[in-house]
Amino acid sequence: MSIEELSSMHNAIARFEKRFKKQFGEEVTVLIGTADSPKLNKNRVAIRIIERIALRNLTENYPAFKSIKNFKYRTRKVQYMMHLQAFCIIAYIEGYNKSEIARYIERNHASIINSIDQAENYLYQKWPEYVKIHSNTLIQLNNYVGIPENNIKKQNNTQPSTNTILLTGKNIIAYNISAE
Repeated sequence: MSIEELSSMHNAIARFEKRFKKQFGEEVTVLIGTADSPKLNKNRVAIRIIERIALRNLTENYPAFKSIKNFKYRTRKVQYMMHLQAFCIIAYIEGYNKSEIARYIERNHASIINSIDQAENYLYQKWPEYVKIHSNTLIQLNNYVGIPENNIKKQNNTQPSTNTILLTGKNIIAYNISAE
């Protein structure tokens, strides 16, 4: 399952949760069972973008962490660790292997294995605070607008296929002349 499909599901679930809360006045948490399995994604989002989104969520939820610029920062505070774990599992889902993630945040791969295991445990237990962090990060990742290099195509022929000649006078007349 691609990150776009997963994010689309998370967006639909978020809308459902809001409608449910509004209609019944009760909180509800919905998780996608096996959708969080990692797959190699050739069009994956840059890991620094995932990190920025997760850090933005951290600073929005907990302004005390505003001075933290990246996940190389080390602390054991639960709020920070949950955002770090969300970053690790989402990067893993996006197609980065554990060693790549570890090198990026200057930790060893065992730390990443532990972070991903903790994130999976939070999701399995439907831990509300973590599920909110995870879902918000995925939603923002889905809404991220970037220019992937894969979508940029070179044009060898920069000439238009038709030339337009405008004649001026009382009326402007346009003629299309084929360039063939």
